[in-house]
Amino acid sequence: YWAGLALFSLIFLVISGVTGRLLALWQTHMIAREANTNGVGIVRAVEERILELEYTIERLCAGKSELFKKYCMQALGSGNFQSKFPAIPVSERPDFQQAHDTLVTRADLLQSCQRQQRARMIMRVWRTAHITLACIALLVISYHGVMELLTNVFHIIAAG
Repeated sequence: YWAGLALFSLIFLVISGVTGRLLALWQTHMIAREANTNGVGIVRAVEERILELEYTIERLCAGKSELFKKYCMQALGSGNFQSKFPAIPVSERPDFQQAHDTLVTRADLLQSCQRQQRARMIMRVWRTAHITLACIALLVISYHGVMELLTNVFHIIAAG
């Protein structure tokens, strides 16, 4: 009555639980480390700060030359910075430096946000797999337990 399958499902369930606990510790430390080093915090706060930085870039671009705007919008869109700065007018250079610094900060926060989201996704995938395995194990172990009760304890079914 699936005795071997019941045993192995229980073993796999325990291994999955221990693995999940280790994953939880590892990913929690990763998220905490990111939150401490990015200067903003966890994903929601980072996303809000990124949005604020994007608004700052848009305000800095207002009324500026096309090269200034193109550089900023390209960096916002792709996250890549040109190694060579555009030849912008001298009057725009302080704002350009501020925009560049803001873009660098935004890029760093985007990476931090992605690392935190990846850690959350790893935990979500593990939970889904573990819950699925737990449901299957419950069915197999329940079937085995009921059949053993019916055959060996209550003698309702003849042992086959």
